[in-house]
Amino acid sequence: MKSRSILIFAKEPRPGFVKTRMCPPWSPLQAAELSLCFIRDTLLAASRVQDASPYLFVDPPEAISFFRDIAPAGFVIIPQQGDGFTERCAHSVKEAFRRGHTEIVQIGTDTPQIRAEHIEAAFGLLVEYNIGFGPTEDGGYYLLSLSRPAIEIYDGVVMGRDTVGKKMLANARRLGLRIKILDEWIDADTHADLSALHADPEVTLGRNTRDYLLSRPGP
Repeated sequence: MKSRSILIFAKEPRPGFVKTRMCPPWSPLQAAELSLCFIRDTLLAASRVQDASPYLFVDPPEAISFFRDIAPAGFVIIPQQGDGFTERCAHSVKEAFRRGHTEIVQIGTDTPQIRAEHIEAAFGLLVEYNIGFGPTEDGGYYLLSLSRPAIEIYDGVVMGRDTVGKKMLANARRLGLRIKILDEWIDADTHADLSALHADPEVTLGRNTRDYLLSRPGP
């Protein structure tokens, strides 16, 4: 059993189910194709991290076969469990520690700029800190690393609101955790978000996303 685990959340990229805030100007089909690129880039980044067990928590449960076909070798694919996304995030942490892992990095698939080195750094900071937290401009988070199963950080958190990050950090402080706040990122929820990332010279998008945008320069 490897001590480190990577917990990734993904929704099946079908039209009308994902990236709906991209539409318009993107069509539902284009948004789904773009979502698939984000997923592939995230899985590729995770697969390049050394000495870590990658888990993919998927929605809906019947999409497991789809994700088995696209995930690199070594991924454990599990249906998301919980009544809402907050519960699902908490469950993933609890499950990883239950399986014997002692460090986790949790990420979604809305940041196609993520690379293996970002995940490695999130594990590395756990030598000194209990939690690494990567905030997003909209008040959420793109990355969470933990060295203990502190699922209480999700207490009272309502996903999708601009208070998510503040509430999680307040919970972490209440629990007495040593916190490292990472650089703020944009997660690509809207066309404006994606345009900002694509135009930023300091951001390197994943290969699949980059190639898709080059082949289809605009919606």
